[in-house]
Amino acid sequence: VRHPISGQLRWRWHIGPPKIALVLMRGLASDVNGLPSLDRIDRQKLHDKLSTVATGASFMHALAVIDADGRRVATADTANPGPISFDTRPHFFLQQFNPKLGLYIGSPIQGVAGHTKGEWLLPITRRIENRSGRFAGIVYAGLPVAYFLDFYKSLDVNPRVSIRLFLTDGS
Repeated sequence: VRHPISGQLRWRWHIGPPKIALVLMRGLASDVNGLPSLDRIDRQKLHDKLSTVATGASFMHALAVIDADGRRVATADTANPGPISFDTRPHFFLQQFNPKLGLYIGSPIQGVAGHTKGEWLLPITRRIENRSGRFAGIVYAGLPVAYFLDFYKSLDVNPRVSIRLFLTDGS
């Protein structure tokens, strides 16, 4: 792809699973958007939905719905997750205080519970709103950083070529 101003040649790689994750996140957020509250949601049904999505998207190592207070409501692993709070994590409060943020891909973090504990994950979040349009929580997915490492290691490129992965904000 040629840069429109500088004319420099730039390669753009379209990575399948991360793109699929973005589509799944939009669908999951749509499923829970507009509910009066996540407090009254059927946790078992939500867990079943998350589990079904996670089964079809094995590249996502964590999948959860987090309420407005930063507590996990349900995950793909369980309908009754333990008391881990996300309220101080950037991917949570950026969604909380920015209604127009949309899909957010954060900086790598280490998993804190279950099978992802200690694993480096790339957090992907989408805001959930209640019927009145207020912040109700987030849908959270964790993509393993190892996926990207393996993908880029598999490319057969000239040793003098460098490949970088950037977020849309340039970081």
